[in-house]
Amino acid sequence: MPRTRPRCPQCASTAVVPIVYGMPLEEDFVQAQAGRIVLGGCIVGLRQPDPTHYCTTCQGDFHRARGAYYAEGSSEAQYPLDGVGG
Repeated sequence: MPRTRPRCPQCASTAVVPIVYGMPLEEDFVQAQAGRIVLGGCIVGLRQPDPTHYCTTCQGDFHRARGAYYAEGSSEAQYPLDGVGG
């Protein structure tokens, strides 16, 4: 079964890309320039929890935990991991 893109918990868009942390490799810069990832920086743990995904529609970021996606600063789950809205 192909994996579906998650939905943004803020605007419900599926125009979502993963956030990659750590020292980027040359390929990471290529992927970021193409819009397939967002570079999250070299220092992990500045925000708790660190966002795992970025929405290219509303420019919001969010994290995945316990089988659901959470908007920044929210403790309320918005969408399950399969990307299907509830």
